[in-house]
Amino acid sequence: MYDPTIFENVKVAFENHVYDLDNIDQKITITNRMDRMDLGVLARDFAIQFKVVGLQNITAEISLMASLK
Repeated sequence: MYDPTIFENVKVAFENHVYDLDNIDQKITITNRMDRMDLGVLARDFAIQFKVVGLQNITAEISLMASLK
């Protein structure tokens, strides 16, 4: 099985950097966030969607996934 502590640490590092770009630097605008744990198949998903300020037609997503597979 994946190490849940490592997943959580990497997720928090990504999340903090993206939120800094939104709140402090104001280079992006976060539009959606998903943090899912599926205990049936022992999987984790994290995704955060954002738009670059000034380019509202383009949406990007950073996704982190880990599973037992």
